[in-house]
Amino acid sequence: MNDQIPISTSPTPPRRIPAYYPTVQPWITYVILAIITAVFFYQQSLNPFEQNLFVLRWAKVNQAIYDGEYYRLITAMFLHADLTHLLFNGLALYLFGREVERTFGHIRFIIIYFLGGISGSIASLLWLDNISLGASGAIFAIFSAVAVYYYLHIDVLGPIARIRVRNLVVLGALNIAYGFAPNTYIDNAAHIGGLSVGFLLAWLISPKFVIGSYNRDKSYEILSYFRAPEENTLIARMIPDAVYMQDTNPLRDWVYVPFVMSAAIIAVLAVVNGGQ
Repeated sequence: MNDQIPISTSPTPPRRIPAYYPTVQPWITYVILAIITAVFFYQQSLNPFEQNLFVLRWAKVNQAIYDGEYYRLITAMFLHADLTHLLFNGLALYLFGREVERTFGHIRFIIIYFLGGISGSIASLLWLDNISLGASGAIFAIFSAVAVYYYLHIDVLGPIARIRVRNLVVLGALNIAYGFAPNTYIDNAAHIGGLSVGFLLAWLISPKFVIGSYNRDKSYEILSYFRAPEENTLIARMIPDAVYMQDTNPLRDWVYVPFVMSAAIIAVLAVVNGGQ
């Protein structure tokens, strides 16, 4: 009697093809984290009177900005009120900043972070009389950029992109809603300003990846997978073992954006100062 070897009739699992994306090391994110941490601990090393003077010298103080101290729109982004404030902002920057800088590149990251942060400071200037400080406006701009990136790449990234967009929208809405709660002392104007401008900037300058060709001058990283057709089809046999993604939104197509946004910021400040 011959032994029969059972033959499995279950379908072969679909092949997962890694997609390599051009990425950069997010060292600017780490530099910003180091600066805001160093500034905070320097501030804490001062006595209470000197701490107050330090904050008043660099924070968003409306009348000082109206008097021409526009640098406060930037320096306020590097100050934090207490350790909890620093930890929350630092963690958010570590999580979302690295992701944006890694996929968007250094230049796009700088544009979104600083123009988003400055816009948040201006929104706070317009709607909040209180002294304000913190990197929240810039971080909300980066947060918005992550959501835009996944939305623009739903066709490429598939269900994971839809899930990320949905989760980010819910998280952002909860944060904004919490900012309206009484006695929270949260500068929601800066959050909304940064979120809005970050969305606009990311929509215009975000990388738009499609399947392209390998470029030896770039560093690549696996960020997603494609699902190949069934192995026994002719199409499946023609598909490579890996694909390389290419950005179809090069610098020349959006180089005007930061200049237009900067001009808009200057115009808003001119109008605000003219009304004082």
